[in-house]
Amino acid sequence: MASRLMTGQEDLDQKIDWDAETSLGQELKLSIPSQPLTTSPSTTKRVLLTGAFGFLGKAILQDLVNNAQVSEIHCVAIRQPPNLPPRKSPITSPKIHIYAGDLSLPRFGLSETEFNMISTSITTIIHNGAEVSFMKSYHSLSAVNVNATREILKFSLPNRAHIHFVSTGGVADILGPDNELMEVPVPESLTPDSSRVWIHRPMYIIGDEAPSTDLVNAILKFSVKMKRVPDLSHWKGSFDLVSVENVAAGIVHAAVDGEGEDGKVVVKHEAGDFMVSCSGLGEHILKEYGVECEVVGFGEWIRAAEESKLLGISHPYETINTTM
Repeated sequence: MASRLMTGQEDLDQKIDWDAETSLGQELKLSIPSQPLTTSPSTTKRVLLTGAFGFLGKAILQDLVNNAQVSEIHCVAIRQPPNLPPRKSPITSPKIHIYAGDLSLPRFGLSETEFNMISTSITTIIHNGAEVSFMKSYHSLSAVNVNATREILKFSLPNRAHIHFVSTGGVADILGPDNELMEVPVPESLTPDSSRVWIHRPMYIIGDEAPSTDLVNAILKFSVKMKRVPDLSHWKGSFDLVSVENVAAGIVHAAVDGEGEDGKVVVKHEAGDFMVSCSGLGEHILKEYGVECEVVGFGEWIRAAEESKLLGISHPYETINTTM
């Protein structure tokens, strides 16, 4: 979808007012404190976390629980399936507080009392929740992704909470490495005195609990099971693979111990565990998993996966992955 948006198609440009979509909005501008924060920065971290029950979110949550400097973790916007018991945290700890809700809702579905209680106490925000799809339109995704970012800024204002925004390394693939686009709109007036912002851009995150709808993890997992690897020699570039544990550790380290400059944005790329060329996928699997794979055509690989009932998609580009 992002590639389509960057192509400058006339019908998309006519339907979407990008200035309006990326503006802070009058309500948020009016909420920006005009006075500096009078209290001293806390050494104890009280964290608001979105996307806490997802693949990366669970790893972040575990690292936060294990960190002695973190005293509270407020997991917000936890979607509740209809007619089912409330979802429980995958990790047990007295630090964790669960709030049902949705990223598409104002205050993520919290009451005004809950919002005020959390926003005036938190020191740190890790915004890991999002909905990612190559098939859905921008309009269907904007509430969860764009509007939710504005809500995160509202949460940060009362106590000047530091923001850690989890994005993707794919941003550089689309825009180029020298593009200065930021995923979070942070004008100078929005970051008075001690407020700081980090943007984390992980590359291809791998791990045993990755969702089967994640394309890269699916290729690795199913190639090992079938002992067949798709021929990707006609693909350009490499897979920059990084473990979910290392991504989570990098984010939590920055959130708890990271230094930054007031009013500035720090972009941190989480990458580099394994750099695997498209043609070297079989060699990587042999080295890391001890499995020797036959190289077959991509179409044949997809058909074999479907026949083995390993892959629940009819085409790799129909992959949809949500972090909640």
